[in-house]
Amino acid sequence: MNYFSSTEENVEVQMKNDHQADLIGQSRVDASIHGGRNIWPLKLTLHVEKFADDWKIMNIDAAMY
Repeated sequence: MNYFSSTEENVEVQMKNDHQADLIGQSRVDASIHGGRNIWPLKLTLHVEKFADDWKIMNIDAAMY
């Protein structure tokens, strides 16, 4: 995969409680995958948890929207 650019369309934070949240980002990504170039609508959901004063990424889900 080769990435050329991305355009952020939306970012949202959904708090589950004081120590857990989801960060959801939607972007249009200009990329070449196996030789075919296109603009892909990519949604990343980062599941994060707070430990002491630091937020840590626990898992990332990727999908098209």
